[in-house]
Amino acid sequence: MLKKTLMLWNDRIGLPLILLAGFILRVYNLSAHSFFSDEVFVVNAVKAHASALFVCDAPHGPLYLYVMFFWTKLFGSNEFWTRFPSVLFGVATIYLVYVLTLELFGKKPALTAAFLTSFSPFLILYNRTGRWYSLFVMLGVMSVYFTAKYIRTNKSFDLFLGFLSALFLLYCEAMGVFIIAVQWAAVLPAFKKIGIKWILSQIALFVLIIPAAVVFVTRMYLITPANMADRGVGGGLMFRAGYAFFSFSLGQTVSPFYLPVIIPFLIFFMAVFAAGVISFYKVNRTAGIFLGIYLSLLSLKIFLNISAPHYLMDACIPYFIILSLGLSSIRDKRLFAFALMLVLFIFSYSLYNLYSDRQYNRMELVDEWKQISSYVENISDKGTLVLHSESSRFCSDSPIYYYAIKKPQYQKISEDAKNQKKNITEHMKKDKKNKTILVSRPLSGLFRKEMEQNAGLKKWLDKKYVLISVKGFSRDREAYLKRRYVNRSFPEYRIIVYEYGSR
Repeated sequence: MLKKTLMLWNDRIGLPLILLAGFILRVYNLSAHSFFSDEVFVVNAVKAHASALFVCDAPHGPLYLYVMFFWTKLFGSNEFWTRFPSVLFGVATIYLVYVLTLELFGKKPALTAAFLTSFSPFLILYNRTGRWYSLFVMLGVMSVYFTAKYIRTNKSFDLFLGFLSALFLLYCEAMGVFIIAVQWAAVLPAFKKIGIKWILSQIALFVLIIPAAVVFVTRMYLITPANMADRGVGGGLMFRAGYAFFSFSLGQTVSPFYLPVIIPFLIFFMAVFAAGVISFYKVNRTAGIFLGIYLSLLSLKIFLNISAPHYLMDACIPYFIILSLGLSSIRDKRLFAFALMLVLFIFSYSLYNLYSDRQYNRMELVDEWKQISSYVENISDKGTLVLHSESSRFCSDSPIYYYAIKKPQYQKISEDAKNQKKNITEHMKKDKKNKTILVSRPLSGLFRKEMEQNAGLKKWLDKKYVLISVKGFSRDREAYLKRRYVNRSFPEYRIIVYEYGSR
């Protein structure tokens, strides 16, 4: 086995096999899970006129929605086809990581970096969602690659491709400014060599991005704490950085509370990372310094309110390149092959959890909305009011509403609790047979305001009406571990459907 691994690393067949494996891992059972709320938003948004897409997902950029607008016209918008572009972007990222690392450090680290990117449970998870994440990461790597290539070649075509990918990047997601900062950090030491052409490209970039910048600034209210959930990770700076390192290394389908399992794994990745940093000075010191700046600038988001790992996805690319340098520094061929197999073993544990729906840290990606919607419709009739605490802006973007066939009367839990209670009371008074169904998400963590509103409404319903039935969905198998280690109340079931009738 070790001998075959070494042959692949010295043969042209290695990269195609890595790309094929990456594709299979991303496309396998792609439509198994229901859409979560952000995906429903995308599916609904692209049904609108193309002109409306420019602002509807602000403060995020409109590029992904335009891609999906044309894609869904050709292939439809079911779970498989909505997520498939993300698979393609993810596979393209594997190749781009290869050519970027090849440009900076050579073939062996390049193949190793492609291998890590291909099998990364963290990237695979988000490469299987119908959202902008995969496109953003792909464009980020592309823009850095063409910038690095232009510094070496000084060719106008490389500059143009770097400019174009940077423009698309900023129209995909405003956080692309961190990657633009990486490019500037790379260009400045070589500024005398590249001259006026690069300055003109940056002026053009600034001018062409103005429409997106105007939309972003005028819709900043959507990302204030008063209007959306806290997207950051709790705890101090070291905890945020540690959680990002944990997620990049092991993925978000490994429970951080299985300490006997994760501690040896993390120690291994820390050792490989340290070896990668040390090898900067042996392979290419200039490229190594740039790589350190690349990772550092993208990691600055841990200081912000968007410090959740999926907002730091672009930072995992320089992290994997550094790991590849650490692994490639192993001179003994058999030991190098053994280290690759150990990485594959660790990733396989997380991938098993991913495909078997175990230990998800972001469990909203696997909530059973098809089953929940079907159950709610089965216990509903014309006189039923369905209340839900989904975090989407509009009721129509809620997965439970999206999967409903009969479309009973749905209503999102409102911040105006007094008025909503009045509406429920009037509804129940119209007919003694009328019912109210509460689709509750009692999980603490993100969307704290919604959870508090949900808990307050449930308490009021318990006092005023008769509880007819209760059914739980999306069982969290790790809830007992979370309760043991985290000072929060984690429910056994993430989603609970309560059925109420008049007394």
